[in-house]
Amino acid sequence: PSGVGVTELKRRLVISDPDRYGVSVPYTTRERRNQESDGVEYHFVSNQVFEEQLLDHRFVEYGVYKGHYYGT
Repeated sequence: PSGVGVTELKRRLVISDPDRYGVSVPYTTRERRNQESDGVEYHFVSNQVFEEQLLDHRFVEYGVYKGHYYGT
């Protein structure tokens, strides 16, 4: 759930042992918000690009939320 510290836990794990832990930057088809940077919070792509990557089996998991694709 939002606000329970998952982001902080991930950050601390990576800092504690970067050879063992890492984080992925998910892909989405939703519009980028003003404070977001492409490649930092998400990789922002078009529906066409996302669907091509799906066909190429580029995602471990994906889903649709409020009409937008999300995948890692």
